[in-house]
Amino acid sequence: MYTTHNAFPYNYHPDEAGKAQQILSQGEYRNFNHPQLLLESTEWATWWFQTPADAQAVVEVGRTVSGVMTALAVVALSLSGYIALGLPGLISVTPVVALCPFLLAYSHSMKEDAALGFGISIVVLGTCLLWQWGNRQVLQWLAMVVLAVGVATAMSAKYVGAVAIVVAIPALLFAPRTALLPALLRPVVFISWLLLAVIAINHRAISDFDQFSEGLEREYEHSVTDHMGLTMNRPNLYIVNVTRDATPLFLQAMLMVGAVLWITFWRRKHRMGWDRCVLLLAGGFLLVLSYGVIAMDRYALPVVMLVALLAGIGTARLGQFIGKPWAKWGLPITFASVTIVTQGPICADYIRQFGDDSRQRLREFILNEPTMAGTRILAEQYTGLNGPAYDGSDDGLRSRANISSRMFAAELRSIESARRMGFTHIAVADFAYGRYFDPHVFPSRGETNSYNRSRTFYEELFRDGQLVWSYEPTHRMTAYTNPTVRLYAITDR
Repeated sequence: MYTTHNAFPYNYHPDEAGKAQQILSQGEYRNFNHPQLLLESTEWATWWFQTPADAQAVVEVGRTVSGVMTALAVVALSLSGYIALGLPGLISVTPVVALCPFLLAYSHSMKEDAALGFGISIVVLGTCLLWQWGNRQVLQWLAMVVLAVGVATAMSAKYVGAVAIVVAIPALLFAPRTALLPALLRPVVFISWLLLAVIAINHRAISDFDQFSEGLEREYEHSVTDHMGLTMNRPNLYIVNVTRDATPLFLQAMLMVGAVLWITFWRRKHRMGWDRCVLLLAGGFLLVLSYGVIAMDRYALPVVMLVALLAGIGTARLGQFIGKPWAKWGLPITFASVTIVTQGPICADYIRQFGDDSRQRLREFILNEPTMAGTRILAEQYTGLNGPAYDGSDDGLRSRANISSRMFAAELRSIESARRMGFTHIAVADFAYGRYFDPHVFPSRGETNSYNRSRTFYEELFRDGQLVWSYEPTHRMTAYTNPTVRLYAITDR
């Protein structure tokens, strides 16, 4: 499920080529735009599977690593539900995290999002174990190790993963304990294992500390200033809106029910402190991410994933609180059934989209449509016309049409400029033009004229261009898969 149709060209994603370059350097080059969990895991996997020194092959291994991390995240969250709430918890939690479309979407990229989800899931599991085993002499130390490794994994996936510390501290302080001395030793054990795991994963950052410092500073400045001349208010509601759109109403309802229980009832026998830790973790990520200014939906993954988990927990807690057999078992089973019926088809459609991408459909149209022979096309990079076919072959596209690639078609400033340069068609994708119509963003300082010019370009294209071919998915993925693509003829009519 998380690794199906992973062989699409790496140029479909703007960042995968750079990651493959770092792996192919055999440890000689790291830009440290992110911590090293994904790269180190991928490099180990390429060695294990004796992957050829080829960018496409490396990227496919990296995507598999992301898929495996996603599957392990689902296992860890499901296990947490079972440990905390028994079989009802397993029934309610497993489907809602396994069939989370948002999580599935980002499991197919060689990017750090799935790795962060994996780290967060280990943090959740470690917190759960500590809350359940805190008053047991031996098992509490195992729980401490799992929690420390989870925080280290989250921190080593993305820099924002350091937010996981906010759940570790209350877990260390307030989880059940046997005596005062073990409680005092908890921070020592936690910090020791945390440092050990962070150093093991990020050893290159220590050996090349200057480069690491530059990468960390560069990534921070990027996240709080602007992205390609666009920015947002700080704080903003972008992550809140993305999470709301990605969370069905019945999940939102069960999240609210759970929140009422966690806030209202403090009975220790239900060990609801763990629930509150998960809620705190989601709130911590939501708060920190609200200060970012890059309008990309994938940044909301930690919050979306934790909200789904909390909805499952809330359902099982409600049945536990009512106490009747019909509620204890009926509510989780009903919740799981609704989840499967509503989320399952969306996930199935996502999997189909990974293997049936709009960019390949556009290529086939150009190859098969008689009127496209000999045309000159200005193609945005997100349309995929600047690379090979879906299967990596040379399908003769560039022999049939003269294709010139730009990051944004609007770089030509006007449709008339494109005509004067001899272009007959313009191919655009919503990954490019969509940002100029996003109500959350506005031009950063000094970029107003460029922003207005780009937006005007697309408005003119959509108004005056002749739409020759277009494709819009039924269920739009916010990942770099199967974008809305449009092909316009711009010759004078």
